[in-house]
Amino acid sequence: MIAEIGTQVLPIITNSIISILGIIIAVICSYIINFIKLKNNQIIKDIGVSQYNSDKTLALDIWNIVEEYFRVNQSIENLIENKIKLFNNELKKKCPYLTQEQIDFLRQSIAGEFNKCKSQI
Repeated sequence: MIAEIGTQVLPIITNSIISILGIIIAVICSYIINFIKLKNNQIIKDIGVSQYNSDKTLALDIWNIVEEYFRVNQSIENLIENKIKLFNNELKKKCPYLTQEQIDFLRQSIAGEFNKCKSQI
């Protein structure tokens, strides 16, 4: 009788344990997948920041070239407009993937830093 009950209960217990393990594994896998997605997003964000810093450094170099050009060739008429055009053209040559909006942002960012340093002199 006990052997009969054991043979009937054992498959139920085994199925229950397998089901519980399946649920635990599914939950752990979903946490792992979410963690991988978050890590991936962080890496993409870091690469974006790194690319921005690289572009900004290049833009600063171009800014200094433009400043030197107009320092030597003082042309008062349309000076600012000519500087902007030259800066935009040089940056587009070096970074053709940048949009005009991104170039404007970089130019304004560099100009802010450059003018901050000028006011300290």
